[in-house]
Amino acid sequence: MPVEITFKVEPDFERKLHAFGPKALIGLSKGLWLAAFELKKEVQQLLRRSPRGGKTYRVGKGRTHKSSAPGQPPARDTGNLMNHIVATTPDALTAVVTAATGYSGFLEKGTSKMAARPFLQPTLDSNRSNIEQIVIKAIDEAIGK
Repeated sequence: MPVEITFKVEPDFERKLHAFGPKALIGLSKGLWLAAFELKKEVQQLLRRSPRGGKTYRVGKGRTHKSSAPGQPPARDTGNLMNHIVATTPDALTAVVTAATGYSGFLEKGTSKMAARPFLQPTLDSNRSNIEQIVIKAIDEAIGK
């Protein structure tokens, strides 16, 4: 079950931007794309450096894997999750960052048998002000501020 974070511009904010002309909306769209791409990079970096505080167990022939502890971001094994973090802009006022594996939602939210190993929401939470600044800067540049 893939999991995603969506940035959608509030209609009220869009209306306010119209006062600055069409360049402001172009800047907003660019800013959303840049912000989504930045969040994607931050999620991938988190997954790359994720601590491995959980159990060590055998996978396959002669190979072991040390898992993450509950509450920690998932420990990297094959890199599949990290390689399937995708940033898209389905329209000019929306940006989406998706962990597009069949198991990413189970890691983010947990299951009845496994505690969550969140990675998307904590990354957004710790980067929220940076993401806002990226969007504001793109708008300012577009309108010539």
